[in-house]
Formats: sequence, structure tokens, C-alpha cells
Amino acid sequence: MQLGIVLPNTGPLASREAILEAAEMAEGLGLDSLWAADHLALPADPAAAGPSGTGHRTVRLSPDHPIWDPLTVLSAVAARTQRVMLGISVY
Repeated sequence: MQLGIVLPNTGPLASREAILEAAEMAEGLGLDSLWAADHLALPADPAAAGPSGTGHRTVRLSPDHPIWDPLTVLSAVAARTQRVMLGISVY
């Protein structure tokens, strides 16, 4: 089984330091992959993203939610890691 994590490239805690620290720690712990995510469109009204209780997830992000570009994030991570695989989970 292979294990990986999603890097903290979104939200108020996203920072260069947090992303690189998470990547280096994950590789040091022997994880297999690191992932970054992106969302190109978010609803203006998060409550309108989907009906609750019908199997649709309601998006809880606001349109001003910071999302760092996943290719840029993974480029920086590639320069600081050796063997871990890199991927984009949503693009």
C-alpha cells in the first residue's frame, strides 16, 4: 500500500514554510506521495453548492479562499525532496 498527503496549499495556514516543512517531514517519514489541489471556480454562496442530505457535498470555501497554484507549489517541493512522487489532486 502507498500513502501520501495533501500539502497545505490552501486556506489561511498556507505558506511557503508550511508547505516545504510538510513535504520534507512526509518524505522523512517514508510517505510515497505529496499532492497539491486547486479549484478554479467556487460558488459565490457556499450554502448553494448543493442540497444537503442528497449525497452532494456542500462546498464550505468562500470565493476569497486563498489557493496557491499547485504547479508552482510542486516545483518548489520537487527542489526540496528526493524520492517522493508528486501529483495534483484537483486541477
